Amino acid sequence: MGSGFSRHRSVKFHPSVKISTLQCKIGQPFGEFTTMIIQQSLIQEGCWLDPLRSIVKAAASLRRECNRIMVAFYEGNLEETLQSILRTLRSGCRIERRSEFPSTAQLLLDGLDWQVELLIT
Repeated sequence: MGSGFSRHRSVKFHPSVKISTLQCKIGQPFGEFTTMIIQQSLIQEGCWLDPLRSIVKAAASLRRECNRIMVAFYEGNLEETLQSILRTLRSGCRIERRSEFPSTAQLLLDGLDWQVELLIT
């Protein structure tokens, strides 16, 4: 008789590995879902109320800052790190003003003469 692994011919069927296989199958989608919830809540807190903020730029900024969040979890200074990231989102991630093709937020904030606009198009 061989060892336990050769007897079962697969690591997958070994009793000590079944738990970790289950953790991998459940853990990865749960981790991705948790990450999306954290990202959405930080975007809402950081730039949701300002129409001239780019949510795409905010999401990219959060992807760049995710390592800081992991280190903050480890070190225990999560609140200060999140406040710093929120300040970054509030100060950056702006939509540039365009004169030729204005953004929707720019049109709504500057006002739009709908009667003239409908006659032109």
